[in-house]
Amino acid sequence: MTDNIRSRLTAAVSDRYTIERELGGGGMSRVFVALEHALGRRVVIKTLPEDATFGGASAERFRLEILTAARIEHANIVPVLAAGDIEGTPYFVMPWVDGDSLRQVLLRGRVPLTQAVFILRDVARALAAAHAHGVVHRDIKPENILCAGGAARVTDFGVAKALSAATQPNANSATNVGMTGLGTSIGTPAYMAPEQLAADPALDHRADIYAWGLVAYEVLSGHYPFEGLSGAGLMKAQLGADPQPLSSREPSLSPSVASLVMKALSKDPAQRPQSANELIDALDESSTVSSGESYRGTSTNTSHSSASRSLPAAAFRNGASAVAVFVLAAGAMFGVWKFTRGAVKGDERVIAVAPFKVSGATQSVHYLREGVADLMVPQLASINGIRPSSSRQMFDSWKRAAKSMDVDLPEDQARNLARSIGAGQIILGEITGNEQSLTITAHLSRVGDSTGSAGIATASVAGIPDSLVAMTAQLTTRLILGRDHASPERMRTVMSAKPAAITSFLNGERFYRSGRYSDALKQFAASYAADSTFPLVPLRISTVNGWVPEEAINGPWIQRAQAYRQKLTGADSMFLEANADPAFPAGTPPIDNLKRVWNIALRANSAEIWYLAADNYMHNGAAVGVTNALELALDGFKRAEAIDSSYVGGIEHQSLLYLALDDTANARAADQRQARIDSTGDYYLVSNAQLRIALAKPAELPKIAHDIAQGAVELAAEIAVSQTIATVLPLPLGMTVVDSLLVSKKALSSLVPGTFAAQGVHDLFLNTGRIAEAQRNFVSDTTPLSWAHSVLEALYWDADSVTAAIAFERIARWQKVNRDTTGTVANNLPRLAFALWSVERGDTAVARQVLNEFRAYRAPASNVSLGYPLKIYGKLLASRLAVNAHAPEAKRLIADLDSVLVATPRLERRDVRSLANLMIAGLYDEVGDAKASLRVSKRRDMQLAIPAYASTFLRVRANAAEKTGDFEEAIRSLRTYIELRAKADPALQSDVQAAKDRLKALEKKS
Repeated sequence: MTDNIRSRLTAAVSDRYTIERELGGGGMSRVFVALEHALGRRVVIKTLPEDATFGGASAERFRLEILTAARIEHANIVPVLAAGDIEGTPYFVMPWVDGDSLRQVLLRGRVPLTQAVFILRDVARALAAAHAHGVVHRDIKPENILCAGGAARVTDFGVAKALSAATQPNANSATNVGMTGLGTSIGTPAYMAPEQLAADPALDHRADIYAWGLVAYEVLSGHYPFEGLSGAGLMKAQLGADPQPLSSREPSLSPSVASLVMKALSKDPAQRPQSANELIDALDESSTVSSGESYRGTSTNTSHSSASRSLPAAAFRNGASAVAVFVLAAGAMFGVWKFTRGAVKGDERVIAVAPFKVSGATQSVHYLREGVADLMVPQLASINGIRPSSSRQMFDSWKRAAKSMDVDLPEDQARNLARSIGAGQIILGEITGNEQSLTITAHLSRVGDSTGSAGIATASVAGIPDSLVAMTAQLTTRLILGRDHASPERMRTVMSAKPAAITSFLNGERFYRSGRYSDALKQFAASYAADSTFPLVPLRISTVNGWVPEEAINGPWIQRAQAYRQKLTGADSMFLEANADPAFPAGTPPIDNLKRVWNIALRANSAEIWYLAADNYMHNGAAVGVTNALELALDGFKRAEAIDSSYVGGIEHQSLLYLALDDTANARAADQRQARIDSTGDYYLVSNAQLRIALAKPAELPKIAHDIAQGAVELAAEIAVSQTIATVLPLPLGMTVVDSLLVSKKALSSLVPGTFAAQGVHDLFLNTGRIAEAQRNFVSDTTPLSWAHSVLEALYWDADSVTAAIAFERIARWQKVNRDTTGTVANNLPRLAFALWSVERGDTAVARQVLNEFRAYRAPASNVSLGYPLKIYGKLLASRLAVNAHAPEAKRLIADLDSVLVATPRLERRDVRSLANLMIAGLYDEVGDAKASLRVSKRRDMQLAIPAYASTFLRVRANAAEKTGDFEEAIRSLRTYIELRAKADPALQSDVQAAKDRLKALEKKS
């Protein structure tokens, strides 16, 4: 590539297109992806390499040939949209198809025979349509066959001929009429017919038949006919050698199909099938596999008697061009190459689209009977969690049953056909109208429905035939939203967004609903980029950010949603209300906010809002003193599931909560319901492993632990870290799992500094008392915030005091030149740590100076929450100083700090609330209020990712419980602490032994 071509192309097309990037091109083209300004769609612009440029009449001949090819309209052909030249360098524009080339499909492995025949039939259809217009492709190969939306489409039609015409010395010469010039062969040698390699001026459409045979041989057998040869050896074989019979390469292939392919590979054009229609007819009349044999685990029920006939070009004018326009106008709506596997058991994720009834409509729109289905299949394929059956597969079954594509079948028979090809749901529809006005109605129902009365969703659209692509996109969107239990208000909101944003939103929504949050976030970001006024998207981003903090997208997402809140109605408007703090920017006190969101859920009765309300109680309820927080959370999640059982948010925490409440039967059932939605969801992998650990027999744990430790490090870390949630919930700790992770070289070597996994494993080392290993595996960072953590961890988490002393000195030097005026935790937590370390060593002067600075800070009115951490830090210092001085106001200061902490919204948990709760519990104990100490020691955030200070909380809780006479709680805490620190460093074993001695004494008392 040279910058010259790109810069010249950019300058030439800048009024219509923005060049985004270059793709890898073929031997005869350079390929660029561009954004078309007029329609906001992506296209592909192909141009010749700089050393192949030509100008004047040659460029004009190239353009004319390309435009001739552009007149071909067919569902299996990617069309040419425009052509031109840049100072003699020709270019042409085609749709961007979001799918895979057949070459990419082949590189992933063998293609099942039934699917392979579908591909070959689609390619033959494309050839038949082009040859009918006198256009020979001349470069049929897997790279030029695109697989998307359950169909194969051939690209670059007319390019080889256009190059040939443009390189002719005489535009009017006899050799220029539809042929490559004498002595010139253009194409890919591995897929050239013998006459094409010999530059035969009499070359015609049968060269494409030969190339089709080469592709067919490779797809059906998994082997290129002349593999291992190149250069002169390959040319010699193409000209005179016969490949090994296909029947010997693939014995399970039916003899008729094998014979057809070998006939297409005849060296003599006269011995090949004489038209692409012959290929289609032969495939229609043949079974895929030989009788009594199966292939690579596919069903033996793979007979395909006849395909739907290709509509004449004139009759298909609007339908075929609509498919072409759809590729262009909604490129992202083309899904990855997918075919059903012919299973007879219906899969709810697989949707079949039947031919639409045409009633009360003029004959001129009867082509839409199949055309609407052809358009809906790729649109469905673009949506996560949906696998549409190939329209060809459904039409083949339909024609065999009805004997004609023009015959309507009863609904029960149509459902049986859908079930026979593996679909669990079916779309049946009807078209009325004429060339000026159409109405299309569609019904989505399960194939098991006998009457359709229990259908899933119904939708209807109206418009003119020229807007068919937009109409079917709206129809598909409404059906899927209906399937997902969207309200009419939600449908109106989505449909009012810009078309370019809708598909990404639907994909994100499906990922979100099934618990695949990382994938969902990417799709929602793409949707927001396409339409920043679509208020549902920033709401979703705000929600999903909480699930993927390392991938979170910064931005005031709730405020962005509120800017367009007038577009939201019904439950969506209330969802925004639940997410948007009415006291922003100050924030509502946590306990009040929990009640506020719960009340909104009661009013709205929305699954999403119930999820939000329940999730708030689960993670934050105990931290602000709600004693029945887990029961409330479970109740809210169950309400969400009752409203929408296909929404994973209502289910994904239930298993853990049931375990916490000692209900293993319901925990298992919840796990199974979650798996049915998506067993690959982000959280399911964690919750399922937790369930397995909790229910496993002791002998089974080592294998489970090994499997987890050897798996993905992020998953292993999250599962192991979550075991320390036993400090919040009475769950089995699963220390075998923890130990397996901490000694796994594979897991430890895979950790990336700064990620959740790394932080979680670091915390595990501290919680388990393996301080030396933490030092070896985690190099201290060089930021003031990391120094602060080192100091605080030494003070309250048994971490290395030498490292903490070094960190203290670094903070001392740093703070001499740093006086933060922003209120950020990152710059003020080091000052708090410095002051607390000083107090522990008898130096109160530093602490008082820092205390005065914290008290003097005033947050800006636009972001008052910046002042909250400093307010808590100041009260922590004041309480610590008062307790050390045995001041009479010490208990009052602690109580004030306690109440302020609980009432303060929007606090960072690890660096503010967790530390503060731990310190408050300890301070209460020091002033003799064991009851308050026990209460606060239980008040920890239930955050799986942040088990900060867990081992210390256990000690404080056990001590307070023993003093209050709650021996059961003390015993439970001590047992957990002893198990957690079973392999602690020698320096900490005295603490563990002391805990064991106390445990024995308490067990005797109880």
